[in-house]
Amino acid sequence: MEKAALMRRMQATRADVMKIIEALPEAAVTLHPNADGWTVKDILAHLARWEGELVTLLWQLSQGRKLDCVLVQDPMPVDQLNQDWHAADRDRPLARILADLKAVRRQTEIRLSEFSDEDLSREDLAPELRGMALWHRVAANTFEHDEEHLDDLRRRAGQ
Repeated sequence: MEKAALMRRMQATRADVMKIIEALPEAAVTLHPNADGWTVKDILAHLARWEGELVTLLWQLSQGRKLDCVLVQDPMPVDQLNQDWHAADRDRPLARILADLKAVRRQTEIRLSEFSDEDLSREDLAPELRGMALWHRVAANTFEHDEEHLDDLRRRAGQ
């Protein structure tokens, strides 16, 4: 996938998320957990955390460093990380989480700009990626992750 297509998908799904959030009263964002015990605010913090790990991965790659971020751990402790981050972010103010969500996306776009379409498609970019093209990691932690949570967000908004 080319960088321009990645960016378009990232922008479109994040716009969908933000449109839903902006339509909800703050109480609907911070109260009323879903069946998993997560509020809308928790989901937004979750999206920001995982995308933050992508920013770390992109930075480490651009600096030629050994990749040691969460996204290359094998096995990746997804459930434990989600629990730990959820507990850590539970009491953070909504305004801070929204600011983080926007800031991490800006950082993703900045870091992504440092890679060519060829870099994004290479399966040998770093041994820690284990043969996965970088664009897959970007997609998984940006628009695919947003899409994974959109149905829940839409249900909360009554859409």
